Amino acid sequence: MEKNSNEADFFKIKVAAYDRLRPDGISVWFWASLVVSAIMTLIPNYVLTKSGFDGSPFLTMAVDIAKILLFIQLGLALFFTLEPIAYSLQKLQSIIVSIVVIKVSLDMYLFYFTVTETTFGTPDYLTNTGLILMAGGFVFLVLSTIRAIKRVKQGELKKEGKGLYNFQASKGYVSLPIIFAATMIVGAFVRSFSDAAGSFGMFLILLLCVVLQYGIAIAWPEFLLLTYGKFKFESFIVPRRKRRK
Repeated sequence: MEKNSNEADFFKIKVAAYDRLRPDGISVWFWASLVVSAIMTLIPNYVLTKSGFDGSPFLTMAVDIAKILLFIQLGLALFFTLEPIAYSLQKLQSIIVSIVVIKVSLDMYLFYFTVTETTFGTPDYLTNTGLILMAGGFVFLVLSTIRAIKRVKQGELKKEGKGLYNFQASKGYVSLPIIFAATMIVGAFVRSFSDAAGSFGMFLILLLCVVLQYGIAIAWPEFLLLTYGKFKFESFIVPRRKRRK
């Protein structure tokens, strides 16, 4: 971010900070993300511990780490549900939510890799397809962040700007990841169909993984800019609402 950027350059982020990204609103998001993470962690844990399937050491370790992170998420949700804490620790909250958002974007892959590894006869290329798509999601996240910073420099987040999510002038930014993901999934589906491997449900899970991760990659830069604004501009610190007696 440019050192000479001023508060006016982040007007639309500030509006979001006082509206849908208020500290108490973000606290609600912690609980929503916890539900998604719990489903995508507890199902693989059940498959590996209760159903008699033996996962690889790497998958078993990934599930164990996911369980630890899930308990941390629960603690964070409880912690930031307390409104005085949510408002007094806004800077910390914005950092943590930025991290949790990325974690949630990856949670469903744990479910997918558990399915591919515990389903008899699943070829390695289905697991590799998931890994490649997940790596592609990280690349897309980096590109989304670069694009967001560029739009700040272009003045698109000023009051009169077009905002962060106007894609008319950057259609390739959205279309290329879609083409990449569609090509990978369709290619793997056609190959698995000829090999009589995999299942429609498996590809549906993979599609949901991609939609979640790539969708969050588009939205995540807003959390980054929110965090930046809270650290750089005092006006980004939202005052607590006064409750009527």
